[in-house]
Amino acid sequence: MARAFDAVPAVYGELTRAGPPQARLIGRVLHVSRIEERTGRATRAEITVAEDGTLLGLAYTESDAD
Repeated sequence: MARAFDAVPAVYGELTRAGPPQARLIGRVLHVSRIEERTGRATRAEITVAEDGTLLGLAYTESDAD
């Protein structure tokens, strides 16, 4: 799963601060999101993970941190 995150610093910059994660369980899928401040720009990080730990989705989108 770590490989899925390898490109994030190259696109958005290094992590400088992160908000608390917000988790929701939808059926048997865990959806977690948090706001991250990075050297390049603020982002919303979202991941979805199956009950067995399989990474189902990973998304980074630009966000207003203010």
